[in-house]
Amino acid sequence: MTKIAYFDCSAGAAGDMILAALIDAGAPLPLIEAGLETILEISGEWGLSTERVWKGSGRIAATKVCVSSAHNHTPLPPPGHNDHGLLHAVFACLARAEARAHGTTADKAWIFSPLALTPVHFHEVGAIDSLIDTVGSVLALELLDVDEVHCSPLPYSNGFVRCAHGLMPVPVPATLDLMAGVPVVPAPVGATGELVTPTGMSLMKALATSFGAPPAFLPQTHGSGAGTKDFPGHANIVRVVIGDRTPAMAGVVDSAAETVHVLETNLDDMNPQILSHVQELLFEQGALDVWWQPIQMKKNRPGVLLSVLCEPKDIGELSRTLFCETTTLGIRRRVMERTILKRDFITIESPYGRASVKVASPTLSPLIARVLQIGYVNGTAVNVQPEYEDCKKLALAAKAPLKTVIADVQALARASLAKDAPMA
Repeated sequence: MTKIAYFDCSAGAAGDMILAALIDAGAPLPLIEAGLETILEISGEWGLSTERVWKGSGRIAATKVCVSSAHNHTPLPPPGHNDHGLLHAVFACLARAEARAHGTTADKAWIFSPLALTPVHFHEVGAIDSLIDTVGSVLALELLDVDEVHCSPLPYSNGFVRCAHGLMPVPVPATLDLMAGVPVVPAPVGATGELVTPTGMSLMKALATSFGAPPAFLPQTHGSGAGTKDFPGHANIVRVVIGDRTPAMAGVVDSAAETVHVLETNLDDMNPQILSHVQELLFEQGALDVWWQPIQMKKNRPGVLLSVLCEPKDIGELSRTLFCETTTLGIRRRVMERTILKRDFITIESPYGRASVKVASPTLSPLIARVLQIGYVNGTAVNVQPEYEDCKKLALAAKAPLKTVIADVQALARASLAKDAPMA
């Protein structure tokens, strides 16, 4: 049985919010404090307490960290007694990010770490605050027996934050560096300033195995951690949902989830012959899918709704193509979650010749995925589809019906998969 923790960080992520959410979900505060007290270098310099507060329309718990020298950025000697792998990963992430932000290397950066990294300089709070948030969060995950951490996409905000170096645009350089490769979405309407801190980002970057929709699991408990700011229209909280993925769920479709964008525009004054050309260009530039559908526009004019499915990194180039190649004056954009099957290609030797076949299956738990071969679920492929162009060429060469070639290649592929599938 695998215990899952899914963090909903759609409103932001900070170290104290993450720790508060885990305490609200059931991590015992006295045991967290006992673990923190083993860090002798900061003995007597911190206090940890929780209170129930209201954020938006929900009742949530917030963790308040009391530090005797909250703005003391003097580096502390790294305690050497703790050799925890998760903590090392978190602090290593933050060390590298802060080092790049300051134009130095991790071994020379003022990065505080309890793991024999050299002292760290945290911008958003004092070093002790970040240490308590980080170590406390990892301890809380262990006390809750969490095996896997997953996280939602993170909000990309705007505005400024005041730190030791003066006003700095957000995300601050260290956070922006840690965001590399992590899906981000626009911040909630009305939310400005620092929504994701370096400490919160380093925790999620080091601990989360995926960013996107939650995996298939059975929720058991949940908790909410409050931030210090209040925003109009939404609650400034981090939520965590904890549950189990049992062996009985091995056959449940737990396919890969990802965040995609949909670009849309309405067109009623463009030569429809150009649409085909535009579609080809969009696919060449990385669009995942392109389609259009007839609509009725103002003055009863017939038009088309042109839609483009794409990854966040391709929005700029695809938008430029839409503006340059169509008559649109504006493009709408929506953020969506999609779940996809894992896909692989196999080659089949048929009486007509060689053809490529696409095999699709749900992704399974990491352990089962290492045991099963790609394309199987309990020995059976979910989807087996011969490639159209390959079959078309074979049908023309053999002067055979295309539907017959497709059916024969598909049957041979299924037989091959069944033969190679692992025994139950």
